[in-house]
Amino acid sequence: MAIKPPDGKKPRSYGAKPSLESNDVGSIGSTFRQEEPAKEKKHKQPTTKTTLDMETELFRTLKLHAVAEGTSMRDLVDQYIRAGLESDGITVKP
Repeated sequence: MAIKPPDGKKPRSYGAKPSLESNDVGSIGSTFRQEEPAKEKKHKQPTTKTTLDMETELFRTLKLHAVAEGTSMRDLVDQYIRAGLESDGITVKP
């Protein structure tokens, strides 16, 4: 027996009722993503997220270079920042 809301209207139906059977295509279990194995972290050192604003053409050039090198933007920016600091005589801990 369905319980009616206080306003007397019929409760909304949002499609087929989910089944608890795991082999059912529309089951609750099939609506959740399967856990993926934990990815191995490339960076052993602790990291900090940041946001950079840069000229669009600089971003595009950097992105194309990263793709051509087969690396990520993150690794390429990290490499360039380290090289720039070292050229100014600033030592960065590995």
